Amino acid sequence: MKKNALLLLIVFLITNIVSSQESCYNLDFETGTLVGWEGGTGQCCPVEIKYSGIIRGRHTIMKGKGVDPNTCDNLSVVAPGGSYSARLGNDSTGKEAESLSYTVDITEANSLFIYKYAVVLQDPGHKPEEQAYFRVNIYNDNRELIDPTCGSYNVIATSNLPGFKTCDKYGVVYKDWTTVGLDLSPYIGKNITVEFETSDCSLGGHYGYAYVDAYCSSLRIGSSYCVDSNGVTLSAPTGFEYLWETGETTQTIKIDNPIDGKKYICELTSVTGCKVNISTVLNLQDPIINFEVANACDKKEVVFTNTTLNTDNTLNTFLWDFGDGTTSTVENPKHTYAAPGKYNVTFEFKNILGCEFKMTKAVTINLTPEPHLSDGVVCLDSTGNLVNGYVLDTGLSDVENEYQWFLNGTLLFGDIKSTYTALEKGKYSVLVTNSKSGCSNQAFASVTSSIMASDFIANVSEAFATIGSVNVQVVGGTGPFRFKLDDNEFQESNVFNGLPYGEHSITVKDSVNCTLITKPITIMGYPKFFTPNNDGINDYWNIPNFKNFYQAQIYIFDRYGKLIKEISPKELGWDGTRLGNFMPASDYWFTLNYTEMDQNGDLKSKTFKSHFSLKR
Repeated sequence: MKKNALLLLIVFLITNIVSSQESCYNLDFETGTLVGWEGGTGQCCPVEIKYSGIIRGRHTIMKGKGVDPNTCDNLSVVAPGGSYSARLGNDSTGKEAESLSYTVDITEANSLFIYKYAVVLQDPGHKPEEQAYFRVNIYNDNRELIDPTCGSYNVIATSNLPGFKTCDKYGVVYKDWTTVGLDLSPYIGKNITVEFETSDCSLGGHYGYAYVDAYCSSLRIGSSYCVDSNGVTLSAPTGFEYLWETGETTQTIKIDNPIDGKKYICELTSVTGCKVNISTVLNLQDPIINFEVANACDKKEVVFTNTTLNTDNTLNTFLWDFGDGTTSTVENPKHTYAAPGKYNVTFEFKNILGCEFKMTKAVTINLTPEPHLSDGVVCLDSTGNLVNGYVLDTGLSDVENEYQWFLNGTLLFGDIKSTYTALEKGKYSVLVTNSKSGCSNQAFASVTSSIMASDFIANVSEAFATIGSVNVQVVGGTGPFRFKLDDNEFQESNVFNGLPYGEHSITVKDSVNCTLITKPITIMGYPKFFTPNNDGINDYWNIPNFKNFYQAQIYIFDRYGKLIKEISPKELGWDGTRLGNFMPASDYWFTLNYTEMDQNGDLKSKTFKSHFSLKR
């Protein structure tokens, strides 16, 4: 490639570098949490941090573009260029003191340590030792200050503080975000701890708090190559005073006719007077654009990672075309495809000098298995022993997928099928992985237990009652229960009224299908009339031969008490004649003598008298 002129951009993007470094994980709070940080609380004065732990309201994650109202809305709660910060303390009073600390194992990759702070203090005009304050200390393994100038900062509330502004409305002095950099390369292989501390005034009536942030990186400046340009642009991080080896003092400088392999150094000076040297070696190589794809499954977040070489984080803008009509401008985006298939994904980037690079890859998005589990119940008897388990069914194939079943988060070893029979209550889950694509998905279900009813008692209305009824009492069981008469629908009420005489069945079940009991019942009754006209309907009068109805004998009388007929329920019945003569239409009386078996199996002799009508 012909290189008539060069333009090399050196950009210092610490935040992007830090978030990928495990040793400084969440030092910048960019996870939106306080993970990795240690909190403490106590009281002043003198300050004594007695309690360890993160306390809500005293160690607080801040996000977005909000401003602090106690600074007359002038101070941003998040440092410029970041998404999150931590607020240490609050605007409550009461001699409260708080601390936040973080320990870093120093390596060559994180030997540039930068912390930021913004301070809010009420200034009531107390003595200096009584005032609210903010303090920063950076210690080595022996809890010694690593540098008296750069490793420590202490400020108390007072008017006319250098670099502080006032908000008279709240009697506050505040300092906007300040950046301090430290060269920790002498401590490679050792640990350092940064500790922030705030305190209210010692008299308990005024507050002090601060916003803090930090990050770490190497002491190098990244570089990238851009063809057909006429120089190199070097750019140092913001928030410092600058002195380049060329003598220039601006954050960004331009170098004409750059030399491949030449080293450039910039001295950074923070507002506290701390000095740090950073450097870069020009590497005039074309970027080799590339990207990788992970978790290529539909309905899941597919991870796209920029793996371009020779850029050293100097890229400024990114554009991804995912091939399904959607795009992203994030460097390492995550995207969810609605359906499996092949997609042409295009990645292009442009640095702030306008140099553009592009590539397209065919990406195969695989089908994600979709297991489905339904909540269920295991059935137990009255003593708690298992009667029926519950089958958890994913609805998927045993051949195409691999299965891992879990109970309350613990792997159930040896259970590798698409179904699993739960034998106890708990929280079940299954992880299904497609054997070919590796795409996986989970499903969850809750299994409870229910005790089955052991029986039920059907309290039937008195024999030959005017209105037949039954009241069902369930014996044992968890319930709730539902009740059914014959082939009718189930109902919630356990009472059935207005039942015709004869044989019926009662069914009891519970709402989870553990209990299902059906038993016969008999409503004792008799026909109130009969029509002996040989039409085949009601031609004979008799009392049905009910179950549990023994040795029954029926005596029929006319209205004058004369015995007309003696019959048995086992017979066809009375046909309305006497000695071959038709008896007149009228009311007739009867006496029933019988033996009945009660619910305990005992036989009892009973007599029942009533009347019926003969109609012609």
